[in-house]
Amino acid sequence: HQVSGLRIPAVMPAVLQEALQVGDRSIKNELSITQDLVWRYTAVLEKLTHPNIQPAQCEMPITQLKQALYNVRQHESFLKILQSDVSICCQRMESRQPKLSSVLKQLRETVQPNMAIPGSTVFPLFKAVTKLWFELQDEAELLHILSNITVGLKPFLVSQAKRFSKAYLNSLLEATEVKTDANRLAVSSGMIDPTLLNTQSWLLPHANDRLKELPLEYNGFCGYMFVNRDGLLLPGNPSIGILEHKERFYAFSSREAALAFASSPDDFVAQVAEKSKLFPELFQLLRLHQQLPSSQHMIWQSLWPMHINKREIGIQTDTHPVETHIDKSYEWNEWELRRKAIKLVSQTHTCLTLYLIHQRQKNSAKVIYIVVGKLFTVFGGDGDRLQCLLPHRWRSSN
Repeated sequence: HQVSGLRIPAVMPAVLQEALQVGDRSIKNELSITQDLVWRYTAVLEKLTHPNIQPAQCEMPITQLKQALYNVRQHESFLKILQSDVSICCQRMESRQPKLSSVLKQLRETVQPNMAIPGSTVFPLFKAVTKLWFELQDEAELLHILSNITVGLKPFLVSQAKRFSKAYLNSLLEATEVKTDANRLAVSSGMIDPTLLNTQSWLLPHANDRLKELPLEYNGFCGYMFVNRDGLLLPGNPSIGILEHKERFYAFSSREAALAFASSPDDFVAQVAEKSKLFPELFQLLRLHQQLPSSQHMIWQSLWPMHINKREIGIQTDTHPVETHIDKSYEWNEWELRRKAIKLVSQTHTCLTLYLIHQRQKNSAKVIYIVVGKLFTVFGGDGDRLQCLLPHRWRSSN
């Protein structure tokens, strides 16, 4: 009745759709709060690290603000990964829902009331329904996991609010404009002059190019601003032009930054590595590990100034150890010893009984039993004698 009435597809996709909406809304809310913090931290650091600001005039904790910016940027990146996973989950659910409805409709048309149907006809439909049903359940489980991860990240924003309150950041900003990443990209959207591109290899934007899909160094942030503005992270704009240097691609936040970086790229790469030593979180945030296998491996080795002490040791071990003193008849199990003793007593009693039966059949004379000490002696009519040790239980009764 549930299959013919199509109640299952009306319940499961609805539940998944609701879970998708809740999960997507939760992630978007967290991402919105995180990006607001990112833009505020960036605006404050852009103001405090401006060349016109004298060190004596800046009494704010710049180092703590930079750490907060790096951590919030990491949080933003992780939330975007979760949002991408939720989007993929939504696409999979949308692709499977019509398939499930189609298979159930076909099954309803095949299975008619009071009608015998061959198993070879209906079983494949049931298997298809089962497969699609389990796939939807997997998507529901994935949504549950992503939702739990999102809930687990909420304490981070709470700690950031306690560290630098919104009122405190507003007091630092004063009249400074808070720009979003989109606003920065729109302001800096101007391609560099092609006449200045003789010394380096550049990739300029065209209508059919996909420059944003290139694996940009420093996770797309501007390396020039990071060096010249004391660790400030500004997103690079691929529409300005992408520098290709030693098979690596660099994006910049402005045309001036692009030309300055292109004048001596190796020096700027070394300075980025030097400044990144003070903040370990930048190793993952800027994807510095991508440069480890390159020809600049010696530069990145300086990121780990501590030397690892190594020492070789050896040990002599017999290849085929053989025990020379082995008692093969040794038995450590008490119950096994008891079993062998009972077996021995049973065999002795059986042999004695067989012998007595044989003697009675052979001789009609009376058989005499004599017990002396621990020996049990049997005399037959013809003088034959059989001796054996008495069992322990018989000795005690004797």
